Amino acid sequence: TSLFSDVPPSIAFARVALEQGPDAVNFWLGSSASVTAMHKDNYENVYVQILGQKHFVLLPPVDAPCVNEKEVLAGTYAPK
Repeated sequence: TSLFSDVPPSIAFARVALEQGPDAVNFWLGSSASVTAMHKDNYENVYVQILGQKHFVLLPPVDAPCVNEKEVLAGTYAPK
């Protein structure tokens, strides 16, 4: 079955909190061994965990000098 059909096109609390609809909807799938490198997203996020657990380390922007932050060009979502 398709999981996508179980996901509404708009999530009311997110639309209210972000004061707009989503720019993009991404789906990430990984095993228990999956690890994501430290990074900064240049957009707002709503994260949904369907099964298992994910550990986040969130840092305030003022801590950027302490983590050797480097400037990387922002990605752009372009639907096909």
